[in-house]
Amino acid sequence: MKTDKKFKALMQGLRQQAGLSQKELAEKAGVSGLTYQRYEYGDRVPDARTATRIAKALDTTVEELWAAASQHK
Repeated sequence: MKTDKKFKALMQGLRQQAGLSQKELAEKAGVSGLTYQRYEYGDRVPDARTATRIAKALDTTVEELWAAASQHK
């Protein structure tokens, strides 16, 4: 499942705001760097467990991430 540009921009913006590289966020989320890149580039959507870890690392909520992902379907 691909995501839209808004979701990709949100993921990248929140990560940069947190001062994390893709690799650092991937480690915090418990996924490989390549897997996280696919989330941020919009090639994949994280499952609920991974999204929870990403949201926690980015100091946001899963609901905010999902809302951005579903707004422009």
